Order: sequence, then C-alpha cells, then structure tokens
Amino acid sequence: MNDRVVIPANPPEAPELDVEPETIRGFARSLRSASAQIDDLGTFVGGSARIGDWQGSDAAAYHQDIAPIGHRADAMSLALRSVHQQADDHADEMDALVEERTDLEQRRGHAMQWISGLWQRSRDLGEDEVPALEADAARCQTACDTLADDVAGWLRRVRASERRMLQTFSRVATVEQVEKKYGGVPDPADEPLSRMPRGGMPEEVRAWWDGLTRDEQLAIISASPGSIGNLDGVPAWARGEANETSLTRDVAAWEMLEFNGSITDDERGWLENARSAQDALADTRSRVDPVTGEPLVSQLYLYDPAAFDGDGRVAVSVGDLDSAQNVSVSVPGLTTEMTSIGGNATNVRDLYEASRSMHPDQTTATLAWIGYDAPSGLDSGRVGFEGAATEGGSRLADTLDGLRASRDDPAHLTVIGHSYGSTTMGHGLTDHDVDVDEAVAIGSPGLGANAADVGDLDVPDGHFFVGRNSDDPVADLGDKGWVNKGDALGAGLGRDPAEDDFGGRRFQAEDVARGGPPDWWVDPTPGVPDTIVWEHSNSLDMHTGYYDPDTESLWNMSQVVTGHTGDEDLMRADHVHDPWYDGPRDPEADADIERPSTRQRVP
Repeated sequence: MNDRVVIPANPPEAPELDVEPETIRGFARSLRSASAQIDDLGTFVGGSARIGDWQGSDAAAYHQDIAPIGHRADAMSLALRSVHQQADDHADEMDALVEERTDLEQRRGHAMQWISGLWQRSRDLGEDEVPALEADAARCQTACDTLADDVAGWLRRVRASERRMLQTFSRVATVEQVEKKYGGVPDPADEPLSRMPRGGMPEEVRAWWDGLTRDEQLAIISASPGSIGNLDGVPAWARGEANETSLTRDVAAWEMLEFNGSITDDERGWLENARSAQDALADTRSRVDPVTGEPLVSQLYLYDPAAFDGDGRVAVSVGDLDSAQNVSVSVPGLTTEMTSIGGNATNVRDLYEASRSMHPDQTTATLAWIGYDAPSGLDSGRVGFEGAATEGGSRLADTLDGLRASRDDPAHLTVIGHSYGSTTMGHGLTDHDVDVDEAVAIGSPGLGANAADVGDLDVPDGHFFVGRNSDDPVADLGDKGWVNKGDALGAGLGRDPAEDDFGGRRFQAEDVARGGPPDWWVDPTPGVPDTIVWEHSNSLDMHTGYYDPDTESLWNMSQVVTGHTGDEDLMRADHVHDPWYDGPRDPEADADIERPSTRQRVP
C-alpha cells in the first residue's frame, strides 16, 4: 500500500455549455434585416416622402412633422446593427468556446486515465519504484493544474461573452437611449458607398471592397444590401449575407401585404420566388457534409426575385465559394425560373456530396446558377433559337469573372451546362474571354452556332467534356454530319458536342433505364374508347437524370470537378458518328451500363 506518493485529485470538469450558435446567427440575421427595413424608412422619409414641388405653410408643417420619424428611423437602424454585430460575434465566440470545451474534456479524460494508472501502480509499490512514481505523479499534477487553470479561463470567457451581449442589449433598451447614442450619427455605410465603382470591372470592385474596414463592410451589408448582393468581385460570403438580408426583408414586407389582402399579382410572384430561395437555403443547411458530418454551408450568391418580368434570378451554393479548392457552376436549361431553384439546388448538392465522398481530401463548392432568362412558360418557343443563350452567356461570363476576381487563391473552376444551359454555356465560352479549368456539356442540343468544334471554346486543350445518354431525345437534336438546321431552317442550336468531329472528350452517361421495355397505359380521355398506348422509355426522363447518385454521369462529373481528368480517371465513351451512307450512330446505345458508387472514396 502506498502512503508516500501523493496522487493528484481528479481535475475539474468544464460546465455544460447549452448553446446553439446557429440559432444565435439566425437571430442576428433577423436583426440585420429589421435594421435594413427601418433604414429604408429613414431613406423614404428623406426622399420619396418629401414633396419638393409642394410649397407654403402646409408643406413646411408636413416636412417638419415627418423629419423626426426619419431621424428616429436612422438611429433605430444603427442601434439594431450594433446588436446584430454583437450577436454575430457572440455566435462566433460560442462556436469557439464549444470547440474549446470539447478539447478540455478530452484532456480531462486523458488526465483521469493517467491518475487511474498512478493508483494502480501505487499498489504493492516496491521501494525502488517510489522515485519513478513520484516523478510521474508530479508531472500529472502539473498537467492537472494547467487544465484547471484552462477550465477557469474558459469559464471566464463564457461569462464575458454573455456579459457583452447583455450590455449591448441594455445600451439600447429604450428609445431615449437609442436617440442619445445614435441620433444624428452619420451612417458608416454612406461614405464607402460613395466610392463604390459604378460599372467597374470585378477586379476594381474587389480592390474597393478590400479597402474598406470590417465595420464599413458590415454597415453596407445592413444599410444597402442590394448594392453589393449581385455585384461581381465582392466575395461570396458578403454577397450571401447581403442577399439574405434582402430576402428576409422582402419576405416580411410581402407577407404583410399578403396578410392584409393588398398584395398585387406581381408581388405575389416575387414572394413565391423569394420563398423558393428561402426553402432551398434551409433544405441545404439541414443536410450534413458526408465527410465531416457538419451542416452544409449554403450561400445566396444571386438574388433578384423581380428580374426577367418576374421569372427571377437566383444562385445558391452548396459549400463555401470563397475557400473551396474546387468550384463548379451548373447552368440549367428550358423551363428554368427562380421557383426551380429547389430542384437545381438538389442537383448540385448531389454533385457536392459525390465529389466530397469520392475525394474527401479535397474541399468543393457547387453553385446552382439561374442567372439568365431561360425559355420558360409562354416564351418556351425561344428554346429553338439562340437569343436567350447569347444574352445568358454574357451573364454567365460575368459570373465566372466575378468568382475569379473575388479570390486570391484561384479555385479549380468547372462550368457545367445542361440542355439549353449548355447552349448558354457555349456562348459564354465562345463569345467572351473566360478563365475556366474545365467545361462539361450534359444532355446538350448544341453549344450554339459559334461553336463549330472544340477549338472555338475558351477552354484549355483536352478539358472540354461531354456526357450524353444515348436515349436522351434532347441531346439527339444537335447537328450531325452535313446537316445544319440553322442554315436550312433558321433554328437549331449548333453541332452535337458528342459527335466525333467536334473534338470533345466524351464520358459514359447512360441511364440505368436505357432501352428498357416499353410501358403501356390506357388513355383516360372521357368519351374516347379505351385505347392502349405504348410508350418506350426513350422519353424526357432520359434527359433529366444526369445528376442522379450512383450513375455514370454523376461519377464522371465528380471526377472532372475535382480535377481527376486523365484518361485513366474517367469512364470514357466513344463518340457519335454519322457515316455518309447511313444515319447517325451512337456506340453507347449497345454498351454495358455501369453502376459506380458515388458515395465511396475513389482509390
């Protein structure tokens, strides 16, 4: 029995920290949106509410009466911003403190094991073993003392963060406090906004943004989110925060009109668009990264619910566009509107999860980009012509330039065009100078009249890829051989990029239902005798499955997005060819279909 060596007591445990930093951030975002709404009121009172042509005593009395409302609104906006900023900082501090507590508990567990081992060694201790045990016990005591100090320091930081949050609230608890502290204070966003480049290149915008202080940047996000939310060159984190501020403000305003029964048809459409963006963000953030298990990051990179006569434009990311090693931009096609963002966000989430699962040592961000006026609704007939794709290609090129300019460390950048979106991508790559590492066309009816072959695309040699399901009727629309519908009919979208003469690198993209047995159904039209209708699987279903998990196409796209583009890295496919003596032939129509796992690491 040991009665000579002092064994350390168990070290203290860090108290439980019952906190949800994301809930605090949500609260902070709500405060910022409220600040923006109140700031709008101050701007309105100082601008539209003032009737410049109205003269006389009544006009003077009116202007005098509304002036305090504007001043108070400006002060309230600044007060809410201060609370928002402290709440945001509090969330960051809580994140760090939660992580620090996990580390403290791990250290405590190791110390407890150490102490248990010392007690075991102290039983039946020989005289010659005492010095070694004493030395080890002393080292353990030093570690326990250090741990106790660190736990005490951690607890002080928890209390200090909570105290700062409470103090911030207490300073603006009454209208009198707000007016005393912020009344007449210039908005810190005004001066830097006056220096913002108007119509400048993304590089100029980035230089302006980097020249602002952190407080100025946050002030602009709160006071004037629309000025930077869609501004190329501004980092994605700031665009996302600004656009979510606008989104929350818009939904609150339009829902109030909806509740009051005074909402217009246009506003109802804008509200539906905004809700679609809100739902896509929430759905993405409810999922976790397949490697880390952490909630997915999602950024609202574009937000304009009233664009394109109410069709809207929006872009939602899965992953952090500012820091990811790999970034992809997916461009959808026909029938795409802002309300389609949910399905498109699901597609890029599947691409994100596959890329992360197959290459967990790389970080990736995927962007669902509905940034152009795709043919949809009553104007769907435009899909046979290139006008929308030409205009969309210009907008896409701006987005790609903005992504490049907003980062110091260039990401491995891939652009993916599906269906008519590939035509839009084609115009972006032929009509403009862009800097992409890879380009992928899937289900493409053609890349536009300016893309006769791969040499016309602004893509590095050997880095243009094509995925084409042999049963995809849309992908079969591209010109082949000597046929050129654009010359003959004035319509058509260019050459089939999967054709051998085009020069792209084709990968396998067959659907598991390819060439399946025909299905039948009974025509239910009233007054028509029962008619059995036969329908082959070669339908539009074959056009929409390129992002489906565990398919050849998603596996290959994930390889391209992560930079694994060697011949040995891809499931290669032979090209479509059109012999002079017969119609076009697709060798993939008879090829075996593989079912690769997009949920497992690639060896």
